[in-house]
Amino acid sequence: MEQNKTLAKQLKINNFSFEINDINGNEIYFENSRGFWHKKEFNQNNERIYYENSNGIINDKKPKTLATQLKINNFPFMIKDNNENTIYYEDFKGYWYRVEFDENQPIYLENSYGISKFPQNRSCTKTYQYTKPSFLRRLFNGIKNFLEI
Repeated sequence: MEQNKTLAKQLKINNFSFEINDINGNEIYFENSRGFWHKKEFNQNNERIYYENSNGIINDKKPKTLATQLKINNFPFMIKDNNENTIYYEDFKGYWYRVEFDENQPIYLENSYGISKFPQNRSCTKTYQYTKPSFLRRLFNGIKNFLEI
């Protein structure tokens, strides 16, 4: 927001109270005529994970990365399985990915952008389905080659 200007002032809103809701109907921003505002963020289950208001109150329940939880300061941070497959990777900016393997072949990948990939024979909600499991092998090998540069 512009310094000392609420969202409603920036948008030249004069009709209060001003509210913004997300596609699930959750109120994500509220402002009244006196300039009091609050904003909220919700997770995929419509549970509030962040709250902030104009009085300076912040309640942050956003999930923390694994490196943050473990207080890791040396990046990139990687975890490998017994077969030397990288099963978790995180960089200093907080980007991470996690891979599951079956017989040294990647069968699942998810990352901090919310992308999850499964081969066709695995089910999950909110995923991108691919008919060729070889896609995951190519994706993982591309990531692995990038990390080795």
